[in-house]
Amino acid sequence: MKMRILLCLFTVILVSGCVATGSKFNGELAQKNDQASFYLYRPSKFFQGGTWPTVFINGEDRFTLKNGGYIHTYLPPGTHTIKIGKAHFLSNWMGEDLEFTVEVEPGKQYFYRFDIDFGSFGGGGNYITISGSIGILPVNEDEALKSLSELRSSM
Repeated sequence: MKMRILLCLFTVILVSGCVATGSKFNGELAQKNDQASFYLYRPSKFFQGGTWPTVFINGEDRFTLKNGGYIHTYLPPGTHTIKIGKAHFLSNWMGEDLEFTVEVEPGKQYFYRFDIDFGSFGGGGNYITISGSIGILPVNEDEALKSLSELRSSM
């Protein structure tokens, strides 16, 4: 009985480290007149839920994006390169690096969703294969606010 309790406690602690635990999104959009507001969020999913990529902005390691989390930052006007991937060889992120550019204007808000979907599961003999897909999608403000309301800060 004690082993079961210890195992359950260990599992809860282990899983809690895989999800965003910051403050819940409060519905208020932060804004500065001389910069753009950039939001990137990751809906909670079981597939790849225990891994988190690093978000690089213009080559600088800025954030980790945990399962069920979001990040918010300000960007100066202009073109910015956003990369989502591994920060170093010990990173637990298993997906491919994704890179995209965003052109931002001061006083505007930009919303992007980082999505991971399960593809297929198969195997035979002594092996198992699991596949899925990852992607970045620009999202309109209404859709982003609905999703953000269920998420916590990854910062």
